[in-house]
Amino acid sequence: MNVWPSILGIIGGFVLLLLGGEGLVRAAVSIAARLKVSAIVIGLTVVAAGTSAPELLTSFLAAFKGIDDISVGNVIGSNIFNLLVILGISALVRPFLIKQQDFKWDVVFLLTSTFFFFVFLFTHREISRLEGGLFLLALSAYFLVSVGLAKKGHRSEIAGELQEEIKTLRFVWQDILFLVGGSLFLIYGAQLVLSNSLVLGRFFGISERILGLTVVSVGTGLPELATSFVASLRGQSHLAAANVVGSNIINTLGVIG
Repeated sequence: MNVWPSILGIIGGFVLLLLGGEGLVRAAVSIAARLKVSAIVIGLTVVAAGTSAPELLTSFLAAFKGIDDISVGNVIGSNIFNLLVILGISALVRPFLIKQQDFKWDVVFLLTSTFFFFVFLFTHREISRLEGGLFLLALSAYFLVSVGLAKKGHRSEIAGELQEEIKTLRFVWQDILFLVGGSLFLIYGAQLVLSNSLVLGRFFGISERILGLTVVSVGTGLPELATSFVASLRGQSHLAAANVVGSNIINTLGVIG
């Protein structure tokens, strides 16, 4: 069996996921700015959700096809990749200078949601529909509290960095083009990665769980890597850290939910 078509398919899928995530974030940020949504709300919701879209699409397709090991493994692997690789590379580019109070709430929430995820997963080896619904409610609560903190001025430094990044596209049709194009790239890219990973896994005798934890999770983590890397290059350490923490929360509660 010639494995090169599958390898090229996975690489092509990763490229589409990266381009799709970037297009989706640009469109969403531009639309939100046109609607006069505040900078911090955009950063805490739109950008973090946009960079997590590849994980969401890939895990959703895997779950829909009954490949639960890849669905869950993708989330766990992506969270590990975000914390160790993305934060590590970002810190190598430029050391982090972050005030503890800026992320205290977020880190506590991330640790709490991760704890309950593993409790639910290992007590009866499944995440039920009820627990998935609870995860989505918890994610909604996180967004509401984060926006509330921003309005009270507890996120001023992050808001300042975000304000520099928020730009509307020149024309409304560009918003629509980036939104539709980014979504299509994400869907097709997720399908490419998933189908070719399965082929490659069967050829090398690699389990679906390991594929989800490694190959798939690294590919779906590319948007977070690109966003945090660029933020670090520009000296915007709050953005780099917020992207990782926010994406991990969305992965754990939103993607699994």
